[in-house]
Amino acid sequence: MKSINLFFDKLTLISEKRFLTVTLLIAFLIRLLWILAFNPLPLDDFLFYYTEAKRISDGLGYTLKNGTPTAFFPVGYPAFLGLLFYLFSSSLFIAKLANVLLSVGCIYFFYKILKCLGYQNIIIRVSIIILLFYPNQIGYTSLTSDTVLFQTLFYLSLLSLIYAFNRFTIKWFIISGIFCGLMILTRPYGIILPLLVSIYFIIKQNNFIKSAKHSLILFLFLIITILPWTIRNYHVFDNFVFISTNGGVDLYIGNNPNSIGTFSWSFLNKEIIHQVENSGKEDVADKIYRRYAVDYIIHNPVKVLSRIPKKIFWMFAEDRDSYAQNINGINYSDSGNTLSYKEKGKGSLFIKKTAAYWIFMGLFQLYYMIIIYGFLMYLIFSVYYKKLKDGDRLFLFIIAYFLLLAIVFFGDPRFHYPIIPILVLFFVQYIFRIRNKNYKVITG
Repeated sequence: MKSINLFFDKLTLISEKRFLTVTLLIAFLIRLLWILAFNPLPLDDFLFYYTEAKRISDGLGYTLKNGTPTAFFPVGYPAFLGLLFYLFSSSLFIAKLANVLLSVGCIYFFYKILKCLGYQNIIIRVSIIILLFYPNQIGYTSLTSDTVLFQTLFYLSLLSLIYAFNRFTIKWFIISGIFCGLMILTRPYGIILPLLVSIYFIIKQNNFIKSAKHSLILFLFLIITILPWTIRNYHVFDNFVFISTNGGVDLYIGNNPNSIGTFSWSFLNKEIIHQVENSGKEDVADKIYRRYAVDYIIHNPVKVLSRIPKKIFWMFAEDRDSYAQNINGINYSDSGNTLSYKEKGKGSLFIKKTAAYWIFMGLFQLYYMIIIYGFLMYLIFSVYYKKLKDGDRLFLFIIAYFLLLAIVFFGDPRFHYPIIPILVLFFVQYIFRIRNKNYKVITG
């Protein structure tokens, strides 16, 4: 115990500049080593992002191989990758190195958020250290997925929103509106973040008129950022498509007779397949799926409600999906299928059914289970003793929204991935409450 106390004491004595320099450097090196050790080929959605980014960098726009314009997946990540490929080269390493830098940036933004919200210095620093070594957060850096970009934009947007409402300058409301717009172009469900934060600060500051006026500036620039893409979609589909055309199918995945609460293609039946294949356009197919989903929800409310526990379970059940996806890409390359990539997958020692594979899967899950246990315990004690900090309340708003996403659509680890830093924060606060042998609020 004395050695732990000594460590904490020394940790608080380190200057902020040195702490950030050392921790961010460690985060960068760990993630760099990961992408050098694991080089899976992109498959499925990851392959789509990669190939679309190449087409964008080649000046072909956001189009399919046959030249047909698409908006099935949000354009944010393909456009981001396309810009990188245009500036540098269309290699997988460039995409993965970008993920490394984004992941490190996310840790920095989360650090600044915690400082702004007044958390105790030791709580912030221990939380950051835990995030440095968080397996699943590291594992996603070697995948051409929008996950890391969205998480980084999410916390960058949150930080800019906090700056805006704390400083009340038009400049920061404009900046936050632009960042939020970019986040929404990456994943449309991020649109609720600025609304949640605005409501939170309007209630907290008890200055409705001033906060509401400045919030209008925020949403104005958010719309300005998104509007060119929505106009493009209207021109392409001759119909209103906000960001993407996959909302309907996602809704139907979680709300159909064969739904299991998580992602599954088992819902597909001949009637739906026939309608979708003959629809001719993405936006029409999107409406077909949405119509079936809404119809099922309306006529089967009991079954829909009964699946909520399953959806919540699948949302939080595991946190090792990045490793599984890495291994899938490695196994695919090991089978001799290179998909015409210049690079080949690396890391064949970690293929499925080997001891190394199961050890890594276990370590990923164990790290997560410890964090989720501390989060739940902190939440239970805080609610019971009514000892929540203001920052905790804001974060709980955010957690509740991501939980709602799973309830409406389906449960999947990607829905809890963005809130892992928040879960880590709650875990650390629980540990310090136990350490202090009381349940008083730890203030900054």
